[in-house]
Amino acid sequence: MQPFKLIFIGLSLFYLTFSSTAEDRIPFYEDYLKDSDFEGFLTSTRAFLDANPDAVENPRLCLDYLMVAKAARDLNSIDHATSLLLFTYPNSLPALHFISSFERGSPKLIQLLKGKARNGDLSSQAFANSFCRAILFIARSQGPELLQDSSLRLQTYLLAQKAEVEEIQSSTSKALEELRKGNNVLNKVVSVVLDSGELSINLSAWQPSPDQMPVSVSITTSLNYPKKKHVHRKF
Repeated sequence: MQPFKLIFIGLSLFYLTFSSTAEDRIPFYEDYLKDSDFEGFLTSTRAFLDANPDAVENPRLCLDYLMVAKAARDLNSIDHATSLLLFTYPNSLPALHFISSFERGSPKLIQLLKGKARNGDLSSQAFANSFCRAILFIARSQGPELLQDSSLRLQTYLLAQKAEVEEIQSSTSKALEELRKGNNVLNKVVSVVLDSGELSINLSAWQPSPDQMPVSVSITTSLNYPKKKHVHRKF
């Protein structure tokens, strides 16, 4: 009778596991796209990710989320999905697949990262940690070419200060020291950054041009980030 008991217990556990898995399984886009229900999949995916932040399937689901969001041309969902892949699950296979879809030193990937830094909360320790972790992951998988972009290098340096990532601080500070030697607007901004200790800066107003005409740059200084003093300087 003992073997039959073990078999019965094993089947019971399998049934319970299967039932739980079927009930809690991730959304599959195949179930929705057969009826062209893009929004249904996107909504179900967001709900699942919110309710199950530690689910092992989440990186795979985020890649599906991104593909469907692109097909639906849902910009908010695209932004959400790319942030999850870059900052929440950067060491996953789906994240590596996403990053490898860009050529080495891709301007599109650089613009994506600059947008994430520009729209992120620079005072947030969690955001700084996540951004720096993503930069390191990309640099190790594709090489350091993405940090050849001056404004991304500066944004990364600032976030590395907040996250206290010495590897990024040391690699970017040397290049920034060279950047401060010129006389265009970015050179002057870099000088302010390097001379001011902890500093968060909004570079969205700065766009490189052939003649590097002076533009307005909004600078926010903060020693410990709890209180911020806004300074508007025109170079």
